[in-house]
Amino acid sequence: MDENSFNKFLIDYKGNGKPSDLYDVRKIYPLKKAETQILGSTIEHVKDMFLTYFTEPGSVLDIGGSAGNLLYNNDNFITKYSCLDVVPIARDYGKYLYPNSNFYFYNKFNWIYNITGDPNAKFPEIEEHDYTFFYNVAISCDYNDLIEILKFAFKRTRKKVIFNVHDKNQTDMLELIYNKYHSTDISGINFPLHVKETDNKISYLLATSRKEEQRIDDIELFNQDKFTPSNKTLKLKSCSAFYSFYDIDYLRKRLVDTFNCRIEISTPDTHTVTFELHR
Repeated sequence: MDENSFNKFLIDYKGNGKPSDLYDVRKIYPLKKAETQILGSTIEHVKDMFLTYFTEPGSVLDIGGSAGNLLYNNDNFITKYSCLDVVPIARDYGKYLYPNSNFYFYNKFNWIYNITGDPNAKFPEIEEHDYTFFYNVAISCDYNDLIEILKFAFKRTRKKVIFNVHDKNQTDMLELIYNKYHSTDISGINFPLHVKETDNKISYLLATSRKEEQRIDDIELFNQDKFTPSNKTLKLKSCSAFYSFYDIDYLRKRLVDTFNCRIEISTPDTHTVTFELHR
């Protein structure tokens, strides 16, 4: 993005307008919701989700918070704010929009948002906060990365951690995502049924090509803790989609065993399940 486009975005955003000339909506996801985007949330929805679980003022560590989504119309509910994101341009926007808050770039590899990142990147040093919130983050990383994020968050959270995941038994969402990256519509009968089998507790969907005519062959499904693609896939310079799906009871048990904490589960929206981990 050139300097004029960058400045235009800042002006539009500060004026509550919609930026019109971004070269890739995912670079600032989810600040802008594209008309063709079937997943993702507007800023207002992210804020509503946050207020569902955090009813008292406090400091917040927002992982994957883009350019400070939770600070939009804050009304002083968030007393201190730190944001960690794998997209450097989101950090730059955040620092410009909210100079009194903290924004950190985490150069971690991510199939959708930072495919050139370092798979072994270390988390930056961030002080403790009352709450940690990472919304629509765990849906785009594998189980091992989720545990890594949670271990980092638990060390820096005084009260509770909130995140959400896709339920592998919500077959309408599985099919919606699959159809999005498939060139032809499919039915529940034709959908890869092994994803729905009870023995497969964790599944991943990777769409490797941005070209529609190639997507039939390039959609791959995996069933394991760690996402281990082929050497060909590892050489990709871009990726259309990566989503993870969990058996919710199975995930809850593993998290209890790992963190020895109290966990509450709820479904505040139609497409994900929210985990609330208490210290």
